[in-house]
Amino acid sequence: MTLLVRMHVYSGRPDPVWIVPEQHTKKILPNLEGMQGAGKPAGHRMGYRGFSVLRTDAGQSGRPMIVDTPGSNAFTGTFVSGAPAIEEYLLWTGKKALSDRLSTHARQAIEAAVPPAEQGMEALSCPPCRGEDAPAYEPDWWNDNADRKATNNCYAYANNQATNTFPQPGRGSGQMFTSLTCLGDDGVTAASVRDGLVDVPDFSEMTPGWYVALVIWPDEDYHWYRQDSNGCWSHKPGMTDVINVDHAGNRITDPMTADRGPYTTFCTYMVTNSGVTIA
Repeated sequence: MTLLVRMHVYSGRPDPVWIVPEQHTKKILPNLEGMQGAGKPAGHRMGYRGFSVLRTDAGQSGRPMIVDTPGSNAFTGTFVSGAPAIEEYLLWTGKKALSDRLSTHARQAIEAAVPPAEQGMEALSCPPCRGEDAPAYEPDWWNDNADRKATNNCYAYANNQATNTFPQPGRGSGQMFTSLTCLGDDGVTAASVRDGLVDVPDFSEMTPGWYVALVIWPDEDYHWYRQDSNGCWSHKPGMTDVINVDHAGNRITDPMTADRGPYTTFCTYMVTNSGVTIA
């Protein structure tokens, strides 16, 4: 029996996935048995959030085949977080699938073992919303359907389009980004402009559509935030829940000044609308 392991770490790009061969599964399976149905990546932490592990068996074709459990789907499995010994071992099994930089980030997060402290959301008031068509903050619509949540990322959420394709900037217009940078024709900003978004200096002017913001985790990933009709901002980190707090647990009044975890580069604000083309 082999295991299919997914590290929950990215927000825009697909999370890294790898197969653990049978000779390495015996050490971990007994530990996983008590964690069946342990849940999902939760909270507000950006970057590393844990692992999902699925048992696999070889089908007639010899390719791994997911063994479903009641209520599961192709994207669920045993979620592992807060168990440093197991997490360290799972991280070791992915050494060929992960860059040294990403492995170091995950290891440091595992060793810290404590998520950012919760802080009071009511301490911050929302700024005015200048986007005439800004969507309401309705997380349940995105979070309560497992397939919808798993197949839509931060770019889908920011544009308020559940494409179920884990859309990537530029792919809808035929030229996807090739560089995880803010600037340049091959960067994420330019790719988003090709999809129909408009680069703007801030979110202070009245405009049709609504405001979004792009940030970068250098050399690893990108992430988007969306201003909702209440004036505050929300986001959807990768395959996980839509949330309206930052890495520190605070309400987001401005993505530029919010705690974004490893997404340290603020690129730009943009305006989007229901007519942009994403895929």
